[in-house]
Amino acid sequence: MAIFYGVVEGDPLDSVEGSYVSTSSRCCNIQGTDGKYRQLVFIGDDAWCNACKSTGVIVRGASLPDSMRFLDLTSGAGARP
Repeated sequence: MAIFYGVVEGDPLDSVEGSYVSTSSRCCNIQGTDGKYRQLVFIGDDAWCNACKSTGVIVRGASLPDSMRFLDLTSGAGARP
């Protein structure tokens, strides 16, 4: 059995301390080990950059093969070019 990890709202970015991913798709959520529910984040959603103090669009994800990526066909969330 494979384990797939999703990026969720509030996860930190590794570019600058204080940067994090947010979401605009709002298609589904995951309950964390802390019991809180957080929205899944997809390519095309937003991220906050603490270096330039602005919000930008997520344009690519981790280096994974397409077969391991989640794609929500209903909303188009996670769609790849």
